[in-house]
Amino acid sequence: MEQNKVRTYLLYAFGEILLVMIGILLALQVNNWNEERNKEARASQLATSLISEFNDNLNQLDNLFDIHNATQNASMYLLGVRERNENISFDESKLDNRWSKNYLNAEYVEKAVIDTLWRTGSMWTYDPVNGALRSGISSGDINLFKNDSLKAKLFAWEDLVKDLDEEETRLINQEIEITPFKDRFIPMMYMIHIISNGQVPPSNFQPEIIELLNHPDFENYLMGKLSEILNIKAEMRVLEDEAKQIINLLQEELD
Repeated sequence: MEQNKVRTYLLYAFGEILLVMIGILLALQVNNWNEERNKEARASQLATSLISEFNDNLNQLDNLFDIHNATQNASMYLLGVRERNENISFDESKLDNRWSKNYLNAEYVEKAVIDTLWRTGSMWTYDPVNGALRSGISSGDINLFKNDSLKAKLFAWEDLVKDLDEEETRLINQEIEITPFKDRFIPMMYMIHIISNGQVPPSNFQPEIIELLNHPDFENYLMGKLSEILNIKAEMRVLEDEAKQIINLLQEELD
């Protein structure tokens, strides 16, 4: 009789322990499931934010390509206008291909030269928005993505941007160095008077445009600018290709 009670008690105790263990295991499973869902939601939110961010950065690259193409064409026009006579006037609507073949046949037209000279002084830079990227890296949520190639590309993105920044810095420094030289030949007020279509009063000093165009230092400046712009555009194409690949891989994370 006493043995039956002990056996019953042991069975009851074992059952209680088993139920507690099952409850703990179920709680752990539910917790793991909730944590996994939370990770998936965070990864999805980050991927969505990054896609939007990289699309914005691509749009900025497209705009910057237009600016650098215009500066490149303007420099080519100024090189061509120094010695040739064929009638090719400055036409902003055809900047993409106006001087692709005939820029060495450009005609000297004062306003065209001033407009174009102003354009060569462009110092626009690429400034991508990387808020979501930096947040994802600092929080560690980047590691929630399944694709290792995507993670590697995201970690390397800002290094690629720095490569472009180095080229842009060289172009800016070149422009800063040449500005006092150009101002000796063309007063800034005169140039702004032309660019503003007379909204700014004319300068009291006359420009020496032909002398500037025929100066060997100015020719070297234009050739150096063309070289730097080509380098910048090459770096921009690398960024453009990388951004498109990142967007495609992020989209796969969402699918």
